[in-house]
Amino acid sequence: MPLNLRAEVLLREAGLHLEETVSGTAIFLGHGRNGEETDAPAHLLRLAERLFDTALAA
Repeated sequence: MPLNLRAEVLLREAGLHLEETVSGTAIFLGHGRNGEETDAPAHLLRLAERLFDTALAA
């Protein structure tokens, strides 16, 4: 699978310390109540838009 440098940067910015590269498609979800999945955190979307100069769908 191809490297996904954008996902790798966002994962590191979110506080995950990775020792290997990230490959393939990535999906970012937030944490809801009772362990439910929610939309990606707004601060992470804003960061991605600034870093990659691309408007993202929320």
